[in-house]
Amino acid sequence: MGKNLVIIGGGAGGASTAAEAKRNNPSLNVTILQTGKFVSYASCPTPYYIGDIIKDANRLVARTPEKFRETGIDVQLNTPVINVDTKTGFVETKDSRRFPYDFLMMSTGTSAIVPDIAGKDLPGVFSLRNLEDAIQIKAWLRDKNAKRVIIIGGGFIGLEMSEALHAANIKTTIIHKDSLPANRWDASLSATMLEELQTNGVEFVGNAQANTIAKGTSAPLKVTTDKGFWEGDLVLLAVGVRPDARLAKSIGLNIGKTGAIAVNFAQQTSLENVYAAGDCCESFHKVSRRWVNIPLGDIANKQGRVAGRNIG
Repeated sequence: MGKNLVIIGGGAGGASTAAEAKRNNPSLNVTILQTGKFVSYASCPTPYYIGDIIKDANRLVARTPEKFRETGIDVQLNTPVINVDTKTGFVETKDSRRFPYDFLMMSTGTSAIVPDIAGKDLPGVFSLRNLEDAIQIKAWLRDKNAKRVIIIGGGFIGLEMSEALHAANIKTTIIHKDSLPANRWDASLSATMLEELQTNGVEFVGNAQANTIAKGTSAPLKVTTDKGFWEGDLVLLAVGVRPDARLAKSIGLNIGKTGAIAVNFAQQTSLENVYAAGDCCESFHKVSRRWVNIPLGDIANKQGRVAGRNIG
């Protein structure tokens, strides 16, 4: 019998690991355990699905569970992992199933940073992290016939959402903590982006701190800041993401300075036969010569292929 590879997380890193490992070693038993109901999908275009530029959510799915199974890769959807026993080599899921492994891949991605703000749990307040979130947001906008959305955060997700909603004729207000959007870039580029936003009717409120979310008067929701308040049909929390290393920490994996799982150039972690790939782990920056965490799909795919070749 072949050895067992269990992959926790079926995003870009996990899916590419599965495919590469199976190609290199067809006798390997590969199982992907995915928390949600979608696997191997593109998360970057989800704002454009919400804005109806992309009509069908299935267009974001690169490979279905059925396609994986055709190549001998088992996919278990809606299967959160709650524990890993590294001594006996078993993964335990929320529904009390146990999966034996010889090789383990941690591909747990990121989690959305949710600010500690009153009203964050009100109906109509969302974060966008995965395809399930996108489907819920799109349905809410449609069902409420939304006219305006308040976006807290002017980073990549907030800007992409404002562009997509503009295409759907939904007005947006971006509330951002700094004076310019996308402030990880240089000021001249961010200033150009601000000009483009304003030219297209996006209201940008800079140097503002959102304090509370509550029920509104002229619209369902109201966001109060230190610069006034704004009302809308939906509030999107888009203040960033962090590596989801919770499970990794619980089993004793080394965590890097970035808060992501520390790996070597073979994608191996600090525990034997345990690998990591994707947004949950670090990658080596060739220019700065430092280990960094850059949550991008192309990096996750490359890391997955590296891991798959070393496992397979």
